[in-house]
Amino acid sequence: MKVLLLCLKAFETMEFSVFVDVLGWARDEAKKDIQVITCGFDKTVVSTFGISVIGKINRLGNNRIYQNNHGL
Repeated sequence: MKVLLLCLKAFETMEFSVFVDVLGWARDEAKKDIQVITCGFDKTVVSTFGISVIGKINRLGNNRIYQNNHGL
């Protein structure tokens, strides 16, 4: 299963971390087929408190999605 995790400018790191943590544990401990793919409107998105996340997928200015070989 692929999960697309959208990160917008000034996103809350605590809210973001819950998804990464729960899905990561399900993948590693429960051996579930889960792939978390981060995305945003820019290649690098900065959270409320200045933590940067580099998305695997980013939306380009001309309304196309750059897929970066993730099959979404």
